[in-house]
Amino acid sequence: MNDLQNHIVNTGSLAILHCLDGRSIPPLRDTTEHFADVIFQLDTRVRGDEVENRLAIPKFRGGRAPKDVIKLDLDEEVSIDTSRDIA
Repeated sequence: MNDLQNHIVNTGSLAILHCLDGRSIPPLRDTTEHFADVIFQLDTRVRGDEVENRLAIPKFRGGRAPKDVIKLDLDEEVSIDTSRDIA
């Protein structure tokens, strides 16, 4: 992680790490999340023939993460459901 951070700083870049949840979560996952400036958690559920996506942002270093979970409609384009049925 330190090598990655040095490379990002030296090149003025950005790194995106895709961390899957599952049965075998790597033992250093907490360390990865500690290094991260922003964490997005996408929850996808299939109910019948409908797909429901909800986005949470539990960590946003240097800013204010939204407290509410955001319902996303991922069709041909991304849109945010702004109705207040967010649970």
